[in-house]
Parts: sequence; C-alpha cells; structure tokens
Amino acid sequence: MSWSEKGKSVTVPIQALYDYVDKSGAQTVTRGEIKVGAQTATTAIVSVDTQFGAAKFTDMFALVRNGNEWKIVAKVYHVR
Repeated sequence: MSWSEKGKSVTVPIQALYDYVDKSGAQTVTRGEIKVGAQTATTAIVSVDTQFGAAKFTDMFALVRNGNEWKIVAKVYHVR
C-alpha cells in the first residue's frame, strides 16, 4: 500500500491498514462509483472515492482475475 506524503513516496505492508482499522474501531464507510481505467480479460485498473468516518480518499487498485473472482494485487491512494 503506497501514498505520497509531503512530496515523498511512502510504502507499507497491507498489515498497516488492518492495524489502523483495528485501532480506530468501527467507522461509517461510504464509497462512490467504481471507475474502470483499463481492463483486459485477466487484469484491471480501477478507482473509487471512499470515505471512512471524516477521512476522504481516492483509492486506486490493480486487480487480477482468479477464476471467476477479481483479486486486488496493489493499492495506492490519495487523501482528499
């Protein structure tokens, strides 16, 4: 999971997100439309605007098809 903070790239393992959610407790989550930026039969790039409590994000995901399911293989985001 990566983002830009004060002009510098930051990358952390996905466990950091799980730890944040566990520490913060339950939050109201809303999401906007899922927008597909590019897609092939087995890969896709998508974005979605989300809000967790008062924090607003634009999330971008790289996905890979696994049988009939899509799996997120990478996430980057922007804090709005």
